[in-house]
Amino acid sequence: MTEFRTRLAARVAVGQGAVETHWHVALLRIVRRCRRDNCAVSRASDESCRAANLAK
Repeated sequence: MTEFRTRLAARVAVGQGAVETHWHVALLRIVRRCRRDNCAVSRASDESCRAANLAK
């Protein structure tokens, strides 16, 4: 988490456009991780995937 905060702070220093890009990339990574870790085998719906992540 510290690394994430450090990177975010660096991007904020660069400018607002960099922050928007960062959040877009971060969101894609979260979605991909969710699907890969919890839904790849069962092909569960996104709702089931979110529930599985909350249970962790």
